[in-house]
Order: sequence, then structure tokens, then C-alpha cells
Amino acid sequence: MKNMRGSVLCESCGNYNIESTERHHVDPILIRSMIETVDRNSQRRQENIRYMSGNVSGIPSLCKVPPLSRHEKLVIGSHVDMAIVPGYRYAVRINGSNEFLFDGQSKYLESIGRGCCKRMTFEGDGILNNDNFFWPNTSPTGYAFSICVLQPSDEFRVFENDQEIGSAYVERVSGDQEMIRSEYDVNNSERRSEYDVNKSKHVKEVQVNFTCSFNLRQLQDTFSSEVSGMVRVTKHCDDTRSVLGQIMALLLPSGKVLVLKPEV
Repeated sequence: MKNMRGSVLCESCGNYNIESTERHHVDPILIRSMIETVDRNSQRRQENIRYMSGNVSGIPSLCKVPPLSRHEKLVIGSHVDMAIVPGYRYAVRINGSNEFLFDGQSKYLESIGRGCCKRMTFEGDGILNNDNFFWPNTSPTGYAFSICVLQPSDEFRVFENDQEIGSAYVERVSGDQEMIRSEYDVNNSERRSEYDVNKSKHVKEVQVNFTCSFNLRQLQDTFSSEVSGMVRVTKHCDDTRSVLGQIMALLLPSGKVLVLKPEV
């Protein structure tokens, strides 16, 4: 097995006119939620975690693990947090330490093994061989998974009131990317297990704070702004990887709300 332990990697709007979010029919509850998370720092917490072995059935276990951050999801023994789904990109930390797998790089999770061992297999570095996998029971303190949906250089089209008004790209992602919602959009009777995504669509909403460079048609110059964004990511049936959807972007400190859609 290789690359399993490595080093830890891990303004304003110029003269842009600021208008009330009410005019743009933006959900005030969503905006309030985004504002509340702007300055929220992830808190490490020591706690007892009760889980069902194998997530579906088994003997309930009470496990005291080292502190997890707010944005992290636990994998330990035969337990895999149900928010962890193949097809999404994750960074993996060895819980109880500052060491990350895969030299600190986030990688797409390809599969979760069945049975009590549940081998976690990630995208490989080459075409023929893939050594990027591990078993959760190899660490007595477990593993902390952090989702990664946004990264520098991601490019978007900018919309306001359903009208395209410019373009933007991510300069820097600030801090943690916190999963707010993770669920299957499917009738439970059509799904054999929480890992069966062949007959369903899986949706995640992730809170991300980032710096974005905007180039709007009504302005002569580009400008950078801090953004608090709610990112929607979807994994459709039969797809091997998730697709980045739109971002509800709250520009700071102006309070301007724009919609960012990926370049296609």
C-alpha cells in the first residue's frame, strides 16, 4: 500500500450596486443560515459515539474516539457514517493525529466494501494498479472523512434573477467544507442498502467559504470578494462520480446574493 501517510496539506464588491435580497426572492432562512456559518470555526470535540455495527444491523456499540471536527465524518471498525457515499471526493485524516492519507490529497471514493471489513477504495494514481485503499479497522481510533466539493481554479457563470451577468473563478478555499445535507432522492423501497445508488440520485449540500474573482459585464474591472456559499452536488444513477451543481453565493461583507453555475 502506498501514499497512505504523508505530510499534512491541508472586499469588497467595488462599485457594484447592492440591493435587498428580498427583490431576488432568496429564501431568508437560507441566507440567515449562511451568515451564521461565515465566522463559525470548527470545534474539536471529545465525545462518546454510539453506532450500529455495519450501519444496517449489528450490535450497538459505544465508542469513545479522539475529537472530530464539525465537518468530519467517522469511519471506524465496521462503522461507516451514512453521509459517506462513493462518487464524492474526500480527504481522510487518521483520527487522533494530524496525518492524512494519500499525501493529504482529496480523492474520489470509488467503493465501500461489504461485510465486516468494508474496504475503502479510492481513485488510483495510475491506470493499471490502484493501491489507494485501506480497511477501517487498521486504525483503533478510526478515520475522519472531510468532503471536498470546491477547489481553486473552479470556474463558474454568474447569474442574477435568472440572467447571466458574468463569470467567476475560485481563488482560494477558506477553511473547512461542511456537509449540511446528504440524502438519497429515491423511494426507500427501491434501494437495497444505503450503498445502492444504482436506482437513485444522491444529493449533498455543502457550506463553503471561499474567495472568488468576479468579472461582471456591467463593470470594467474584475474584483475579488469573500463568499459564503451553499454548494449543491449531485450523483446521478449509474454515474461513478458526483457533479458540481449551482452555488448560492453570499458576497461578503456586502450581503449581495448571486448564483454560480459551473462552466460546461
